Amino acid sequence: MWLTEIPWPPAIVLLIAAVVFGILWSRNRKTALIAIAVACLVAIPLVFVVEQAIVTPAEEVELQIDALRNAVVRDDVEATLDFFSQSAVLERAGVATGMTLVRVEPDVRVTDVSVKVTAEDTVAVSHLRANGTFVGRGGALRGGEHHTPTRWRVSWRKEAGEWKIFGLERLDPITGEKVGILSAK
Repeated sequence: MWLTEIPWPPAIVLLIAAVVFGILWSRNRKTALIAIAVACLVAIPLVFVVEQAIVTPAEEVELQIDALRNAVVRDDVEATLDFFSQSAVLERAGVATGMTLVRVEPDVRVTDVSVKVTAEDTVAVSHLRANGTFVGRGGALRGGEHHTPTRWRVSWRKEAGEWKIFGLERLDPITGEKVGILSAK
């Protein structure tokens, strides 16, 4: 974890330091103490600027998750499959099949996202929940509309500088047990 991945701890430390140096200055009026207090106060917004400028590998994966959600909602099969490694043949086929069977409505929300990056920032596993309305396209599913909670474990790896999905598991939203990607659960 980067020091600035969450900006609040260093910002709070700087604020406390500013208060302490301000109190010390009020007792003995040394210019250096007030200068340090002011420098700490000036540094607080800089912490937030630096935090926004640094994008960690975990944040890169989170951005990919958001972009993947948008591609699925747009019903863009090709754009959706672009998030998958060419070696993820079964996963690509499952997603393409699923997108021909159902349409995901724009109300889908991706929540509870966690990303763990390993292997010198080249492999990541994300866990997330995606809850939304799925509308059947044909056959017995045609026109059927269901609000469905889902939970996923997605395995990512860096390929040619881009995060690509190479493993996809759908999990039961309550028990966490693996279920089929196209399961009606």
